[in-house]
Amino acid sequence: MDADTKKLIELHKSGMAIQDIADEFGVALVTIKRRISKVRKEHHLPWRSKSKQKTRMDRVEHDIDATAWNVRLGNQYIQQEWRSC
Repeated sequence: MDADTKKLIELHKSGMAIQDIADEFGVALVTIKRRISKVRKEHHLPWRSKSKQKTRMDRVEHDIDATAWNVRLGNQYIQQEWRSC
């Protein structure tokens, strides 16, 4: 195993973001992803991923903050039970 592979394994196991690892090596993100995939198969590295619930909540918050619409009020109106007089 060469020094780059050892460094890649160490950085990956430390929890460093893949983009930061790519910057550290001075290569494209897709290149690091390929290298990690290859190393994962050879050295049985664990998969790292965010919780789906956390990712979903981050996406919702970003969508709410990115729009000019009052999304929270819109949701309130949608969920409100409407009755005619």
